[in-house]
Amino acid sequence: MKNIKVLRATIGLLLVVVIAETALFGYREVLFRSAPDIVQHETNEITDKTVAQIGDVLIKQSELANNLYTTHGAELINQMLDRYAIQMEADELGFKLTRADIDDELKRMQQGYESEELFYKSMKEQVGMSELELRQDVNYKLLLERIATKDIDVTDEEIAAYKKEHSEEFKNTVQLHIEQIEVESMAAALKVLELLNNGNDYTSVAIANSTDTATAADGGDLGWVEEDDPFIPAPILQAAKVLGVGEVSQPIKVDKKYYIVRLVDFKQNSKGTLEEIDAALRKQLALQKAQPLKDLTQELRNKRKTVILDPQLK
Repeated sequence: MKNIKVLRATIGLLLVVVIAETALFGYREVLFRSAPDIVQHETNEITDKTVAQIGDVLIKQSELANNLYTTHGAELINQMLDRYAIQMEADELGFKLTRADIDDELKRMQQGYESEELFYKSMKEQVGMSELELRQDVNYKLLLERIATKDIDVTDEEIAAYKKEHSEEFKNTVQLHIEQIEVESMAAALKVLELLNNGNDYTSVAIANSTDTATAADGGDLGWVEEDDPFIPAPILQAAKVLGVGEVSQPIKVDKKYYIVRLVDFKQNSKGTLEEIDAALRKQLALQKAQPLKDLTQELRNKRKTVILDPQLK
């Protein structure tokens, strides 16, 4: 996906060559829906403009496009053909997605992230996809899943059996945002507690007094953790659970250290309503029964007699 991101700047040129050679003129709009931020130019009006310069050397758009075509063209043409095949089949079956369908899937994907903003930032950094590109990718993923499971039935009994066998998956979870101050002795812990009780700022006290090199500079901030996080000592988590937001614990002894914990915030993460859980399970179990999506995509391409004509793209 990172390679595909590189191609965005010159995809207009590549489309001219690819569309002409794939003989899929009736589905041009499908591809352009997958890249709606691309400006479409008339093929006879492309200008070979200068895109960069080094010393006296000018790099032309055609040179960049040719290099991209040679280096990454095979990856892009296969993505394009996959999407054409999926869209054609979906159109034939009358399958259409709503914006809500895509929003719901993106919301599911965001579970475990602190915010929607951090989710999209992470996707951009990790896989090179903007929010728009991610929405387009989800669109084709959902269509393919719908095609794959269209003739598969999952009974209520199968859903009930799965829930019984995997009950831990459906428990609501709690996340805690915790700060901690670590010191070497009970005397030092009581001194810290006195400073906090006298109105001193927790972050400042942590920076000045905490011996935990991993968190002291950040005011003792541990960030968001699960209520049963295996990497946080159990006494610290237990103390945090009974605190109100903004409250500070009494000194907690863990091994040879002492801790003063503050609960910054907490949130409950619901697995959804019973109807939502059952719907998600029905889809999950159907996909387990279905043909592998990669194999199905190839089958859809074969159905449309897909041929890559340019040897460079094979």
